Amino acid sequence: KFDKEKILTYIAGMTGADLQKVARESSLFVFRNNLEYISQEIVIEQINTIKYGSKITHKSIGKLMQSTAIHEAGHAVISRVLMPEVKIEQITVTPRADALGFVSYDRDTNYENVTREDIKNKLCVAFAGREAQLKKYGEEGFDSGASSDLNMATKYAHYAIASLGMGDSTGYINISELSGNLFEKEIEAELKLWLNEAQEKTKNLVEKHWETISTLARLLEE
Repeated sequence: KFDKEKILTYIAGMTGADLQKVARESSLFVFRNNLEYISQEIVIEQINTIKYGSKITHKSIGKLMQSTAIHEAGHAVISRVLMPEVKIEQITVTPRADALGFVSYDRDTNYENVTREDIKNKLCVAFAGREAQLKKYGEEGFDSGASSDLNMATKYAHYAIASLGMGDSTGYINISELSGNLFEKEIEAELKLWLNEAQEKTKNLVEKHWETISTLARLLEE
């Protein structure tokens, strides 16, 4: 039995060649493991492998499972709180070649036109993984797992300020087509304000919704 809508959500963005590979790898999986039929779980696993990389099963990775669960639960819960209109496709803490875990979103709910509030919400969602880890582990919560989140948040904020004219102190500017270091210091100062504001807001949100984050983390571990 297959849930057609669920499968369609998972294959968003995949090409015809990708889908042929999903079918082929699902069949091979059944043959290799002497199973009677292809289940929905097998198909979803092959989709995830093609989109996000193969599972990592090294024993040492088990130690990271709990912190990864807290991290991804932080992202997911704060996303749901601030951006309920953005549909979460899946949340996983299964380690893969490209990530220890991830939250993926339905691409149909990605909009080209975004407001300043949208971008500031995205900053909070990006910071929520690390803030959740800090809430649970204190100083040990500072690890390299948030590197891509911080990179994305910094790029989002810089784009909003320097290209979309959304900064309070910098005003209506767009330096994307200009050469040189025009407004460099002003943009840097505004960027720090945005990131610090998002960090403080995220910390408060994680505190407020900690019970939900903890519950989701336990479910992810299971």
